[in-house]
This record gives sequence, C-alpha cells and structure tokens, in this order.
Amino acid sequence: MKKILLLILTLAFSLTEAGAVEIPDWAKTQIADAKTRFEAWKGDDSVVSFTVITDVHSRQPALIEPADFSDTKMHVLFTKEIADAMNADFCADLGDIELEMVPKTPEEVETRIQAQLTLYGQFTRPVLFAMGNHDHAKGRIVSSARYGELFNGLAAKNGHEYHFGPDKSIGYYEIAEKKFRIYFLNTSDDGYYAYSVPQLQFVADTLKTVPEGWTVIALQHYCMQNSIGHWKSCNTYAKFRETGIQLFEAFLAREKGGSEGVTWDFTGVKEPKMVGMFCGDSHFSHQKMFNGVNYVITQGYGGVRLDDMADGARHVLFSRGKEMLIDFVVVKPEKREVKIFRVGAGGADYDREFTY
Repeated sequence: MKKILLLILTLAFSLTEAGAVEIPDWAKTQIADAKTRFEAWKGDDSVVSFTVITDVHSRQPALIEPADFSDTKMHVLFTKEIADAMNADFCADLGDIELEMVPKTPEEVETRIQAQLTLYGQFTRPVLFAMGNHDHAKGRIVSSARYGELFNGLAAKNGHEYHFGPDKSIGYYEIAEKKFRIYFLNTSDDGYYAYSVPQLQFVADTLKTVPEGWTVIALQHYCMQNSIGHWKSCNTYAKFRETGIQLFEAFLAREKGGSEGVTWDFTGVKEPKMVGMFCGDSHFSHQKMFNGVNYVITQGYGGVRLDDMADGARHVLFSRGKEMLIDFVVVKPEKREVKIFRVGAGGADYDREFTY
C-alpha cells in the first residue's frame, strides 16, 4: 500500500497544478468555431446542453509535466473549457478511460484512477459518469460500486444532488428549473456487457415518478441496439439487453409489463418524453430511432477498422495532439429538437440534428 501511495504522490498533479495547465490555441479555435454554430442555432430558445467525451483509452497511467495533449485523458480539460464557454448544464463521460488493457499492475491502475480524478476534481459543474467495459480493470478488480463512489461520488461531494440506484454507478440527476431528468447507467454491471436486474428495476421504479411535462435522457457506455452499435466482427451478447430496450419503449408507450424478473407500470405517466439513449463504446458515430427511442453514439477517441463499422456509421481520422473529438449536445425541450455540435475532428460536417 505504501508503494501505491508513493507512486501516486510522485506521478500525479495536484489540483492546483492541473488547473494551471494552459489550453493550446488549436483547442481554443475549435471550441470557438463550435460556439459560433451553437449560438446561431440556439437563438433565443431555452435549452438544456451538455458535453460528451468518451473512450479516451489513455495509454499513460499518470499525468506528466509539461502537459502533453497527445495523451487523450488530457482532453478532459477541453470538456470543462467547452462547458464554461457555452454555459453547459452538465458534462457526460461515457466510459472507457482505460483501466483494463493498458495498466499492467495494481499500482498503475491506481495511478490511472487518480490521474482522472485529478482532472475532474477541478470541475464545478456536475459530471455524470457511465462505466465502460474497460473500466473494471483486469479481473474486474475495480467494482461497479467503487467506480461509482470514485467518480459520481466526486461530483456528489461537490454539492450536486444525485439520486443513486443500487450503487453510485447508477442513478439520475435532475435540472428541476428546466424539467429535465438525466439517467446515468452501467452497461457492464452484471458482466462485460450487461445491465443487471436491480439496475433495471431501479430505472423502472423511478421512471414512473417523472413529473408531467418533464423530459428524460439516458447516458450509458454500450449501445444495446446491436444493429447500429456493434462491430461486424463481434457478435456481442449483452445480458438483459432486450429487457432494457423493452423498458424504455414501454415508458414511452405508457405500458405495464415485465421481463426477466424486472416489472414496470407506466400507465400513470402523463406525456412521457425521452430525448434518447446516448452511448460511446463503438468508436464510430451513428444514430437511429427504434420504436420511439433515439439511440445516439459518439465516436470518441478509440480506433476501429473502417470495414468493421455498422452500416451507416461514420468515423473520422484525426491527430489527437492537434484535434479534440467531443460532442456538445443541445436540447430544445419546448420544440423537442436536438442538435449535436462536433467540437474538433470533423467539425460542422459531423454535426447532427433530430427530433424526439
């Protein structure tokens, strides 16, 4: 244990040092370009907005000096810069910071965790974390409960009120003045790709409490809609996938039912509204509506063979030391319109717009 603590203290920045890192000019330019597009689309409308960063898969366990922005975990600082520049309501991290493939020892896993916490420790806005399949570390030595306590627990300690499920890797956050509820889910809760019955029952029980006139959105790592989310070379089995899909479709249809030990009754819900399910994992961008539910995938920083992508998906190649790849999501609840602005790689060509 002493060896782990010494390694962390030696390699990690303090919050003050991390906060002093200067954002490079190329990043400021990419943020300014997206802000111009955002402000033109927003006009005078009331909006809910948030940043999405996902699949950073950083290969460096520690933070290093001087700051190296080719290390993808450093792009977390860009999400704060975007959120501040555009007055976002919250930030979303959709998982796979990388605790499984790159860290080789328990000490490196701890160093990697502390580096991420150091970067996020300076955020004042709420950050919602969705655990990724590569975030348990080898042998699942980082449990869902510990991940939730470390990351969503960090934001809760900063004074943001979260409503947690069976553990802190699952829950929701509300923006009451905008009548907006955001779920953060764990798609590696009961297996490499898997919901769990307690998680889905928590969602079922709390979805029926959504007040009239409110809008719901869900954040998770893996896209349970295999037809758009999976790699062609991987026929991934996800536990309780169909039940999770049925649950949200039943919410919109105001139905009563159940599946695989999960029960729900949405017959008393009035005017259910859901923006969609926002996901990472796939390393490409894609989206499609199924039975009223929008599934939206952000590419993030991971790689993928172009011939391995699902039909209709898009992937932009970029230099991580010169470009970021962060989505800025803007919702107009009164008009039920959504626009996703690409900050960095791909620019305006990768903006997306849809309704719900």
